[in-house]
Amino acid sequence: MGNKKVIIFFILLIGLQGLLGFLFPSYGDNYYWSKIEDLDLDTRYSLDSFDNSIVGKIYPLIENYHLNLDGAGYLLVAHDFPQHYFQGNITLLTRPVYSILVNIVSRPLHLISDSYSMTFVAGLIVNFILLFFTVYLFYLIIKKLISSRVAFLSSFLLIFSPMVHTYLIQPETNMFGLFVIILSLYLLLNYISAASWKKLIAFSLIIGVLMLGKKILALGIFILILSFFFKRWKEGIVFFILHFLPLLLWSLWINKVWNLPVYVDEVSHFGVGVWIFNIFSWPWYKTFQVFLNSFPNFISAVLCSFLLIPVILAPIGYKRLSLPQKGIFVSSFILSFFILLFAMQIYFMRYGFWIFPAILPLAVLGADEIADFLKRHKAWLAQVFYVFFYGLMVFISSLNVYKFMNFG
Repeated sequence: MGNKKVIIFFILLIGLQGLLGFLFPSYGDNYYWSKIEDLDLDTRYSLDSFDNSIVGKIYPLIENYHLNLDGAGYLLVAHDFPQHYFQGNITLLTRPVYSILVNIVSRPLHLISDSYSMTFVAGLIVNFILLFFTVYLFYLIIKKLISSRVAFLSSFLLIFSPMVHTYLIQPETNMFGLFVIILSLYLLLNYISAASWKKLIAFSLIIGVLMLGKKILALGIFILILSFFFKRWKEGIVFFILHFLPLLLWSLWINKVWNLPVYVDEVSHFGVGVWIFNIFSWPWYKTFQVFLNSFPNFISAVLCSFLLIPVILAPIGYKRLSLPQKGIFVSSFILSFFILLFAMQIYFMRYGFWIFPAILPLAVLGADEIADFLKRHKAWLAQVFYVFFYGLMVFISSLNVYKFMNFG
């Protein structure tokens, strides 16, 4: 299949997933999720007649739709960027990139109406664009490392995953997070294939800017592990320093130009990582409990985020993977995300999905291994298995995962 056909197919599949997301939305039953009509009760959004008329026209499509609280927050920042910060709303101060993108896309739409409906539409457009480039870059990476067939099927599984089904239609940073992971891996692969100091500097700064949208620090850990394993520690240290430079410059801008406090809400509000500084003052059994539960919690997050089946198939597919140094790349990638979740002490299911670049291709290879086994008995069994497996993945991705687990 040529690249143009692949691109068209991905666009159609992403559009289909977006439609399924609205028709069969996935959402929680707590305060973190609000129906569209309930937003009119919140004075922060000040829905006008244009907003209400738009909602009225498309209500049959979105009657079960619930807006995520994070999405609502990012819409507020994007709609009034950067004025929103100066009104005392500094929660997302160190995560501006996604809101900036939505703000830029919304500007031509606001020529129609300066409404939150237009900002919401801009958020969806940004999500669809981010997901397309995520899927396409993922396809190119797996095509180069394994094969075009495995790349296409892995991308198919990514599109029809619980993560994408739930968050593609939420104007917040989960699609951006997937994009950050894949773009970082794409740049890393490009750097490894033809290393240079100019590439290293550009690569490090780009990842640093992406961190201002989603702080997936596991990527930096992964690159550091590789740099020390392959004895390229100088490059690893340069990367580590440079990829924090955008955050430092943005913090200086916030403090010196805007005269606002540098507020990292992940730490200040949620206490992410603070426990590390308390372990020496805790009773020994409390510290031991944190370490004891960390691995089971991580495994549970991964299993639930993929709804079990791809994770079961991945070890089978690993045997089939013929890639130099596959052990260090796969294990250090997964280990990096384990370290991040352990440091955060937050094991949301959606965070477990962040290791999808390792799990999904291996799941495809695992399915091929099972199909080959079945083919040796009855040729038609392999075809039935493929239809069942990929059909099942599409079906379960359309379920409301919040009904049977805490997806985060």
